[in-house]
Amino acid sequence: MADGTAVDPTVFDDAAVTVMKIAFGPGRDGLPVEAMMLVDLPRSLVAVTQAGDPTGLETGLFLSDGFELATSFDQPFPEVVDYKVHLNPDGSGHIDQTPGRPGQFLKYFGDDNPAGVWDATARSTGWLTVITGDLGITNAPPEHIEPLVNQAFRTGNVVGGRIRVIQH
Repeated sequence: MADGTAVDPTVFDDAAVTVMKIAFGPGRDGLPVEAMMLVDLPRSLVAVTQAGDPTGLETGLFLSDGFELATSFDQPFPEVVDYKVHLNPDGSGHIDQTPGRPGQFLKYFGDDNPAGVWDATARSTGWLTVITGDLGITNAPPEHIEPLVNQAFRTGNVVGGRIRVIQH
C-alpha cells in the first residue's frame, strides 16, 4: 500500500522508467551482438527480513516470473516464458507481462536503433535480453552507464531474462 492505495510492484509510471536499448557483444548463438534492453525502475519496494536486511519485493516477483538475479551483462539469462516483446516495424514496441496481472511490464519503448543493429538483431534472433531493477542510470551520461549497472548488480536487486520477440 502506498498512500492508502494498493500498489502492484511490477507496474510503474511510464514517466519514472528509463529505458535504454543496447547492442551487447558478443551475442549468443555465434552472433556478433545481442539485442539487450536496460529498464531502470527507480522505485524500489522493499521489505525488511527477520534478520533486518532489506529485500526488494519486485525482485521476488520477477524471480517468480522466471527472471534470474543478474550479476553481469554476459550471463546466460533464462527465458521468461510468460512475457512477450511486441516489436513494431519502426522498432518501437511494448512488453507484456505474466497473464492475469494488470497492465504491461513496459507500455512503450521508442524506435531508436543503437549501432544500427539492435532492430535487426532482435528480429533475426527472436529474442530480447532484459535487465531490470534500480539500475541508477536515469539522467546518467553514456560513459557512466556500464559502471552504474555493474554497481547495481552488486545490490542483489537486479534481474535479467530473455524474452521472446513477436514481430508486427
